Amino acid sequence: MSTSFPPPELRHPDPVERASALEALSLSADVQMTAAAAARLLADSDPGVRETAARLLVEIRTEEAARLTVPHIASDDITIRNLAGEVLTRMGEAAVRVVAEYVDHDHYDVRKFAIDVLALLPSHDMADRIARRLEDPDPNVRIAAVDALGALGASEYAEALRTLYEREPLMRPSVVAAFGAFGPGVHLDFLEAALSDEDPVVQFAAAEALAAWDAPEVFPALLRKVDEIDPMARPVVLKSMVSLWVRNPELTAQLPDRLKDYLLEMLDDPDPEYACAAARGLHPFLDEESVDTLLAHTGTDDALDLEIFRALTHFPASFMGIVRAIEGGRLRIVPGVQIVLGLLSEQALPHAQWPQAGRFLQRHFHALDLETKLAALGICRHLLDPALAPVLQAGATDEDPSVASFARDVIEHTPHFGISPEGASPNGAIS
Repeated sequence: MSTSFPPPELRHPDPVERASALEALSLSADVQMTAAAAARLLADSDPGVRETAARLLVEIRTEEAARLTVPHIASDDITIRNLAGEVLTRMGEAAVRVVAEYVDHDHYDVRKFAIDVLALLPSHDMADRIARRLEDPDPNVRIAAVDALGALGASEYAEALRTLYEREPLMRPSVVAAFGAFGPGVHLDFLEAALSDEDPVVQFAAAEALAAWDAPEVFPALLRKVDEIDPMARPVVLKSMVSLWVRNPELTAQLPDRLKDYLLEMLDDPDPEYACAAARGLHPFLDEESVDTLLAHTGTDDALDLEIFRALTHFPASFMGIVRAIEGGRLRIVPGVQIVLGLLSEQALPHAQWPQAGRFLQRHFHALDLETKLAALGICRHLLDPALAPVLQAGATDEDPSVASFARDVIEHTPHFGISPEGASPNGAIS
C-alpha cells in the first residue's frame, strides 16, 4: 500500500527511528518519494541514517534519484560531499548527465568535484564538456580536467594536453599521467621526452606511465633514458624494464652491463617491490659479486628472500657464495643452510657439488633449529644420494632424540647410503 506523504517518523529525534522509517518507506511508498526522502537524509547528522539513505539511493539508481542527490556535492560538509560523490559513482550511467551539469558551477571546488566524479563514471560522452575546463581559471580544476580525460581515455584531446604541458609546468605530471592512461600507441615520443624533463616529478610520472604500458616497444625508450633519468625515478624505469625482459627473453640480448650496478643499488630500495624487481632483474648478470650482494640482503623481507633464492637457482656457483657469506659473517648459519637445502631440493646445485654440500650441512647440523634439522634429513631421504650421508650421520648423533631417531630410521631403511645406525660415532665420522 502506497502512502501519499512521507511519514513524520523521518524527523524523529531518535536516529534509529529515522532509519527504520526510511526503510519502511522504501517498502511501502513509490520510488520517487523514497528517493526524495533518502536524498534529504543523506545529509542527516547520524552516520547510520546517512548509510541507509545512501544504500537506498544506489538501489533506486535512476536519473531522478541522481538529480536529487547531486546538490550534496556542493555541501560545505566534506563528509556529506564525499558520500554524495560515492553514491553518484555507484549509480553509474544514471548519474552522468546530472553530474555533468555541475562542471560549469560557479564555485571552483564544486566544478572540480563534479569532474572528479565524472572521471569515475562511464562519461566519455561528456569529454568535450570536461575538456573546456582545461582553460578554467582555477589550476585545480584544470588538473582535475586533465586527470579525467586520461581516466576516460579521451585521447582525441591529446593535442590540447600537449599545449597545456608546454604552457603550464604545474600541469605536466598530470598531463604525462593522462598520456600514460591512453595506453601504448602514437604518444611514445611524448613520454620519452618527458623522461628528460628538468623536473624529477615529471620524470617520475613519465616512468610510471611507461611502466603501466608493459609493452615491448617501450623497452628501447627506457633503455635510452635509464642513465640520465633522476635517481628518484630510475627504480620505476628499472622495474618496468625487468618486467619487460622477464616476459620477453629476447630483450636480454640488448642489456648493457651497466644495468647490473643499477640493479645492485636497487636492492637497497626501502620498497620491497622494487628490491624484488632488482633481484629478479639480476638473473642475466649473475656472478660472484652479484651473488654476494644478493646474499647480504637476505632476511629483510620474505618476498625478497624468495626472489633471491630464485636468482641463486640460476647460478651454478651459488653454493660457494653461500659458504663465503657464512664464513664472512654476512649470512647467518640457519638461513644459509635453508638456502642450500632449497637448492638441493630443486636440484639446482650441480651434482658435482653435492659432496661439498653434504659436508657443509654436516659441519653446521648441530647449530640448526629443530625444523631445519628435520628438513635436512627429509631431503636426504628424498634424494637418496650417498654424497649426503654425512648429514644423516650428524643427525644420528644429535642430542635431540626426535632428530636422532628420524636419522637412524632413514639409515636403517635406506641401505643405499651404505651406513648403519651403529656406524655413527660421536665425532660424526662415518665408519
